[in-house]
Amino acid sequence: MTLVRPDVTVEGKVGSMQLPSFFNDFTLPPLEWHQQMREWGATMRATQPVWFDEKNKNWRIFRYANHLRVQNDYVTFSSAPTPHEGGAEAANSIIAMDPPRHRQLRSLVTQAFSARTIAQLAPRIEEIARELLLAMGFTFAWVRRWLDWR
Repeated sequence: MTLVRPDVTVEGKVGSMQLPSFFNDFTLPPLEWHQQMREWGATMRATQPVWFDEKNKNWRIFRYANHLRVQNDYVTFSSAPTPHEGGAEAANSIIAMDPPRHRQLRSLVTQAFSARTIAQLAPRIEEIARELLLAMGFTFAWVRRWLDWR
């Protein structure tokens, strides 16, 4: 989230906390990683429910009420990424857009990917997949064996 209006104050602490050391440790078993994240999140909700992460230059929120405010008040809080979060490439993502533009694009995408539309595209998708597999030298007997093996 990006705070858009400088006249709005957000209660929170700046920089004293850090992301936990295990945050980027993808060698941990998933259940252990999630358990540690839940414990860290509970600590943050109790001690720093709104926190500005100096290292990553973004706000972290840990309480549902805060999340609802940020989610619904796009005049004050923007989804637009900061330069630190990926610049122009990230800014072109629908995720980084605020209403009403986000809503407009989402309605287009929703129509384009409805169950009916995808079902209508299935024959063409299969044709393209067949052409690509043949171009790479795969036979359909090989594909069937591979699918049966899985």
